Amino acid sequence: MYRYSLIVGITIEAFIFAIATSRKVKKLDDDRLSAFKRASTDSLCNVLNRSGWEGGAQSLLNNFHKEGGYLTLLFIDIDKFKEINDQ
Repeated sequence: MYRYSLIVGITIEAFIFAIATSRKVKKLDDDRLSAFKRASTDSLCNVLNRSGWEGGAQSLLNNFHKEGGYLTLLFIDIDKFKEINDQ
């Protein structure tokens, strides 16, 4: 009886440890994703900054090279936008 209770106790402890570890890993992954979003977006405008845009463009290019198809880029240049943005 003692042997079975020891096995059951160790099994329960391992199960609890696995749950705690999975929660910790989930929290670390959420924190990593949050940090990435903060690093790749402009906090004032909530749009991609240069780093975020380059990462997104690279992801699109990689997908295009794998799957083929069409890829279009629209670039709009607004004259004197810095003055508007600074206001």
